Amino acid sequence: MQIIPVVAALIRDAEGRYLVGQRAAHKAQGGKWEFMGGKIEPGSTPNALEHQQIRWVTRKEMDTLDFSPADRELIRRFASK
Repeated sequence: MQIIPVVAALIRDAEGRYLVGQRAAHKAQGGKWEFMGGKIEPGSTPNALEHQQIRWVTRKEMDTLDFSPADRELIRRFASK
């Protein structure tokens, strides 16, 4: 099995709301909700990819990003809502 490196951002504002996007209906998994992110292309870094995604979606620049390993329990709870 081929391993494809990816990155996803879980962004929460001061009021506890999360930023998610809905996939276009004509794309694979159309209509499903997802966090910002994508495949890490050769020569790129997780940090660069997330900054690019955030700029593209929000039209804003972020000074810092805190990279942490996925919290599987948090993801499971969030997905079950």
